[in-house]
Amino acid sequence: MKTVPSGLVNCGTLVFGVRIVRSDDEVFGFTEHDSDQTVTVDGESTVLSATPGFALQSLVSAAGVGVDNTEVFVIADDAVMTRADILARKWDGAKVYFFRYNWKLPSAGLIPVKRGSFGNFTPQQGQFRVEFRDLRQALQQNSTWVIQEACRWRLGDARCGVDLAPYTFAAEVTAVASAYEFTSTDLDQAADYFGEGYVEWLTGLNAGTPGHKVKSFAAGVVTLSEFAVYAIEVGDTFSIVAGCRKRWDTDCKTKFDNVINFGGEKDKPTRDELASPPQEVSA
Repeated sequence: MKTVPSGLVNCGTLVFGVRIVRSDDEVFGFTEHDSDQTVTVDGESTVLSATPGFALQSLVSAAGVGVDNTEVFVIADDAVMTRADILARKWDGAKVYFFRYNWKLPSAGLIPVKRGSFGNFTPQQGQFRVEFRDLRQALQQNSTWVIQEACRWRLGDARCGVDLAPYTFAAEVTAVASAYEFTSTDLDQAADYFGEGYVEWLTGLNAGTPGHKVKSFAAGVVTLSEFAVYAIEVGDTFSIVAGCRKRWDTDCKTKFDNVINFGGEKDKPTRDELASPPQEVSA
């Protein structure tokens, strides 16, 4: 049940505001009012900027555990929410709190509307459409395991147990072919050693952006699964982690010597074996 502050009951000057906390703990506030204002959100003073603008569409609050159908349109602004930062996934998973307040008297309190996080961003002409996931989204996630041949753990996590330090290397870009592909003469590992690994940029324009998955590696040439948002330049330094393709023999046994923590069922029967009729055995 929502508690509406007495000063906001039957108020005709309510506007929407939003407070966003990114994964790097940076806090941003926006309002649909035409000038910047300051309100207290969760006990903290928050400046609500009038630009860039947010537009809510199909704002629904349903009973039960069904996730609300809500879309937010964001106008990318070079001063705050840049297109490059959005494409670099800096805003992915940001915690979002929508509320309403009295623009004539911001100190009168807030009316909570929704809490959740940002999901997928879809670029459109002059703006982005972003999926808003409310708190009930977690209830729709599958928490069970499916029998599979490949390992289900992530390399280096608590269940895998591999220490990534010996498999992490610092290197420098010596040649650039495209936004997907570059070369480093510092890397002389065997072909596919970094396949399915990750690159973290230490210097250059991409420093601070989320890591990129490695699609393939051979003879010092690194090919990324997704393009780097900012230009890759000769001299950029990066950290690269060996990849794991989740195979029991090639990866877990031979490459990482970690078969005791393998998270798959390598001996599971195939579909044909499960569907085959019983075989007669002679006495």
